[in-house]
Amino acid sequence: MTGNGTSIDGGRTTLGNALSLTCSATENVRFVSWRKTANTPGSPELKLLASGVLSNATCGFDPPPPSGLICICVSAREYTCTIQALTVADNGDRWRCDAAIDGQFKFSNYVFITVNGMSK
Repeated sequence: MTGNGTSIDGGRTTLGNALSLTCSATENVRFVSWRKTANTPGSPELKLLASGVLSNATCGFDPPPPSGLICICVSAREYTCTIQALTVADNGDRWRCDAAIDGQFKFSNYVFITVNGMSK
């Protein structure tokens, strides 16, 4: 997984800006799951949603993306979710995705969110 912000994994951007996260696979996959772990002690990793290309070539979601998150299916190999406006609460969160490839779930690396411009 990569982000379109700065830093090695692309997870750094400024407070209030959007951050796009891209999950790419080496082959076509039916769907990807988006996972988030909040930056609070003991927070579990939550599966937020699954997105996939449907038989009619549209993008389907289960459940629908939560408010503030826009997701698209670029292709059967590339999926993107955009956090519309980063907040202080997003700082330190980590995201990753997974997909079934060759009958096994493969997990991406983590993208760690760093929000610049927070008041001290």
